[in-house]
Amino acid sequence: MARLAGCRGQMGAMVRYLKAAFWASPDLPGLRNVPLNVIVLAALLLFGFVFPPLWIVAAVLEFLYLYGLASNERFRNLVDANLKHEEPIAAQERWTALVAQLSPPRQQRLRHLDEKCTTILQMEQSNREVSAESHEDLLQSIRWSFLKLLLAQQNLLAGHNAEGELKHQIQMIAAELQSPELVGNLREAKEATLSVLQSRLQNLEHRKQPLEQIEANLIRIEGVIDLAVESANLLGLEGIQTAGLNSLLSKSGIYGDSDASIRSLDAIFQVPPPLTSL
Repeated sequence: MARLAGCRGQMGAMVRYLKAAFWASPDLPGLRNVPLNVIVLAALLLFGFVFPPLWIVAAVLEFLYLYGLASNERFRNLVDANLKHEEPIAAQERWTALVAQLSPPRQQRLRHLDEKCTTILQMEQSNREVSAESHEDLLQSIRWSFLKLLLAQQNLLAGHNAEGELKHQIQMIAAELQSPELVGNLREAKEATLSVLQSRLQNLEHRKQPLEQIEANLIRIEGVIDLAVESANLLGLEGIQTAGLNSLLSKSGIYGDSDASIRSLDAIFQVPPPLTSL
């Protein structure tokens, strides 16, 4: 499995280098960012309609060009450097998109936490004996956990608010099934619908405990951050990232439609190792 994962990683990297080589734009006067390779390839393909063997020549030249450039270590380093530069920008855009999905009260709650985290960093920076770098990473991961908790809470509450309507539908169908006049396929359809609605209601009822856990963790994070601001003591920050919180935030489907986006950002805003000293 490890060898297979390694092969996939190498293939993915090669595809990335080949793609970058295809769209590479050499710094030539007058071309700006126009990919020279695409222009030459298009010209060869066009002239191939007049002289078809030129298509074979174009294919061979293109293969040699792409493979040669993609295998060049200097070019690879340049592609990797650009990727590292673009990743934080793309991540910030996705972060902003997730925040925009929050209701106004939850956005305000996150904004208050952000302001306090900024205050903590400013307190650190004012103390020359303390390096703010490790704490900045830790605070970022705390903010990320807080955002995920808010998104999970909003998603679970959206389904929880439908509980009353489900109970009403269940009562109506149960009353209809009491009628002896309801027979045949119609009765079977009503019974099947009732079973589905009851299953949905059970799922919603199972959400009550996660909702309580989420709110408790939100309050805990806010409390620890408040304490850090008030006492200028950062020792309690590492206690926020616990196995219990990580287990809660990793539950499948807890974020609804935002699940895939959050999973992709977890690799970027991953939890750093606990603090060992200040």
